[in-house]
Amino acid sequence: MGTLLILRDVSEIKRIEAYLKQSERLASLGQLTAGIAHEIKNPLGIITAAAEAIELELQEENIEIDVLKDMTQDIIETAERMNLLLTDFLKMSKGESKDLKAKVNMLSLIQELLSLLRNKLDEHQITVQLNNTVNEVPFVGIEKKLNQVFLNIFLNSIQAMENGGVLTISVTERIRDWKIEIEDTGKGIPESEINWIFNPFYTTKKEGTGLGLAIAYEIITEHNGKIDAFSKVGDGTIISIYLPKEGGAI
Repeated sequence: MGTLLILRDVSEIKRIEAYLKQSERLASLGQLTAGIAHEIKNPLGIITAAAEAIELELQEENIEIDVLKDMTQDIIETAERMNLLLTDFLKMSKGESKDLKAKVNMLSLIQELLSLLRNKLDEHQITVQLNNTVNEVPFVGIEKKLNQVFLNIFLNSIQAMENGGVLTISVTERIRDWKIEIEDTGKGIPESEINWIFNPFYTTKKEGTGLGLAIAYEIITEHNGKIDAFSKVGDGTIISIYLPKEGGAI
């Protein structure tokens, strides 16, 4: 009988594990930082457009007080959204994010966002068509996150129509879900790229971060919905979102 003693130096393995954990933390931090930058850029655009509209209005001889009030309210509401967004990111980084779902009228949400974007739409000479056969689209979800989804998509559509166009939003009630289609008449996306647009950091824009649609995809998935895209170069892009009705499944 004898004893076999095997010694292994695991210090190198421990160092590699620590390095990998640190790399993962840095990658997560980088993605979080890029996400913050992307999500703040959108509302900043609304604030800038509203401020520019106020500046132009003040140069007019007959100043319309109601217009100034509307623009000022847009700035206040958007700044509040930014504040909530930053608060959420801070909570997320500390693992404290616990958003509660509540009933949201998706039609009202879409109309409010279009109202906030009216200056940007006018600036790009974009006409909006809202096709809805219902007056209410009840859905249980996190309103501020759903706001992010549609704001990202609307801004993408605006950027795709540099020389003007038509933005069409169609809301359809189906047996188990609500179908919301956002269609633009922009330059479109090549077939070889359309399957990649929901991937993080993939973008077809020179100054894009590639996070807008990736964030939209994550939020819709979190709400048990589906999102897909169809596009044809020269004809535009259609983003379709399917949100389940209460008790329904997609």
